[in-house]
Amino acid sequence: YDLYKITDVQVSVMSYSSFEAVVLGIPTVLVNPDNKIKFFDFFNNEVELKANTAEELSKHLGRCLAEEYKNEFKLKRKKYLKSRLGYLDGKSGERVVEKIEELIMRGKK
Repeated sequence: YDLYKITDVQVSVMSYSSFEAVVLGIPTVLVNPDNKIKFFDFFNNEVELKANTAEELSKHLGRCLAEEYKNEFKLKRKKYLKSRLGYLDGKSGERVVEKIEELIMRGKK
């Protein structure tokens, strides 16, 4: 994780590290040279950029460094994480306990 601290953009063919980068707030460019690789896209075009050529990669790297895209990425990332991970408030344990108690009470009726 030390490398993420000094990373401005994450570039990958497709790796779990791409998801980690998005979670940590690092824009991600998925590279698919000449559209030859078939991979599962768990971002679903919601938060990443894709490049099939060196020219597209260069364009996207420049875009990721621009303030306008950084702001756009923050908004997309927030929406993506909310839809994929739910709450990120550190209170998941409390919600689990509440749900268990609710199910117990329902079972007693």
